[in-house]
Amino acid sequence: MRKIRAVLRVTFACGLSKRQVAPIAEVSATTVREYVTAAAGHHPAVAILLLLWEE
Repeated sequence: MRKIRAVLRVTFACGLSKRQVAPIAEVSATTVREYVTAAAGHHPAVAILLLLWEE
């Protein structure tokens, strides 16, 4: 869950590309694409909620 939040936070808050986000979150660019697609596909507010939710 921590990596998913990191991917979404960097992608949406910083506006970086998938290739730029991948090394920051320590995942592949394909994984970044899958996380972003899944978050946006369920509901746009899901990405925002994940960004706001901190452990």
